[in-house]
Amino acid sequence: MKKQLFITLALLAAPLLASAQSEPKTSDDFGIWTDISAEKKLSKKASVEIEAEYRTANNANQNSRWSMGLSGEYKLTKWLKVGAGYTFLYNHNDKYTYHDEDPNKANYGKLNKYASYWGPRHRVNVDVTGAVGLGDWKFDLRERWQTDCLDLHPDVLSVLIGINDTWRKYDSNLPSEINEFESIYRSLLEDARRENPDIKIIIMEPFVLHVSEERASWREDLDPRIQAVRRVAKDYADAFIPLDGLLNAAAIDTCPEQWAPDGVHPSPDGAALIARYWLEAFDKIL
Repeated sequence: MKKQLFITLALLAAPLLASAQSEPKTSDDFGIWTDISAEKKLSKKASVEIEAEYRTANNANQNSRWSMGLSGEYKLTKWLKVGAGYTFLYNHNDKYTYHDEDPNKANYGKLNKYASYWGPRHRVNVDVTGAVGLGDWKFDLRERWQTDCLDLHPDVLSVLIGINDTWRKYDSNLPSEINEFESIYRSLLEDARRENPDIKIIIMEPFVLHVSEERASWREDLDPRIQAVRRVAKDYADAFIPLDGLLNAAAIDTCPEQWAPDGVHPSPDGAALIARYWLEAFDKIL
């Protein structure tokens, strides 16, 4: 049986792009996020993956966190697969405070109220994903929404979703109805507001750059999805970032590949541009 090995490496040298965590903003910062993973196809139905991540903060002078994980996945049927994994996660942010540079500010010198979260953590996950019934997008995102968002009790929530729903329509024949997408989006934000009525929400619209005719054809599905996100933003967002318009405008004077080589995943230039717009939105809601 022929074995296949896939290795991916991602580097993001930019500030926060989309996060549900609550870290204080003390000053403009620069950090490096690196992620490396290797996947081994054991058979047509089974695979295992190992992944390691390392992040820095404080202008890349301070360790922020690192993690290592092992997971496996098995395809039971054409429409149903199961998976399980373990991740060891260590955050070095236990010394973070909520202080501002200005001693007259209310949070000056106060300790991070989530300090107990930081340190070594063990994360075990089990998931079942299906392409029918509840649908892959709904089930998986709701499970992650609880563990990766609500359980962290964020003060600021930043959301960028939608492009994967479009992508799955074209690469896996798994369409996601726009009305259903919007309804779930609203439900997720309602959950966040219920957990913390004072939460600040930043919504970014999904985007695609026309690096190929295929990507341009995605407009048929993505444009109505963007309009749905804008309706949601009108009702829930404290700040809205129209990324599709902003990135496509930037591509007019250069080329779309400069900002996202595959039209979806940002390059370092694209990440820096998104980070700039995110920080401007974040400053407005402080």
